[in-house]
Amino acid sequence: EETANLVRRVVSGDVNAYGELVERHRDAVFGLCYHRCGDFEAARDLAQDAFVRAYQHLGQLTDPARFPGWLRRIAERVCLDWRRRQRDERPLQEGEKGGQVVDDESAALRATVESALTALPEPQRLAVTLYYINGYSYREIAEFLSGRSGRLRSSARR
Repeated sequence: EETANLVRRVVSGDVNAYGELVERHRDAVFGLCYHRCGDFEAARDLAQDAFVRAYQHLGQLTDPARFPGWLRRIAERVCLDWRRRQRDERPLQEGEKGGQVVDDESAALRATVESALTALPEPQRLAVTLYYINGYSYREIAEFLSGRSGRLRSSARR
């Protein structure tokens, strides 16, 4: 598998190979982070943090073929840490999103989309988010979510 080979190259000191790993998984990690935080700018920062942590701990990954799932778990932890920090900050005022005021039309559209996504069970909600962030295939979503190639276990495959 090409991902496993890239991981081995990085562990052997090939920093450029990590750039290739980031390129391959950037959108999936961003999609996951956006799914968890609901803010594009914060998701971008969280994804970057996840890739930095993954790079710092890549030597601890025992099975390079499991990189996608391992990276997903790191991104999940980064988002969880972010949400914990958010609880300590002041609540947003109505009409604010991440410190920026949004117009009524954007807020209404966002509320409609968030309501529709919230109605889905968690696995499908994340899969839908990943599918619509840069058009991931079902196989790519399944690999990222499970850490290996395979079928997506949810009804979102339709």
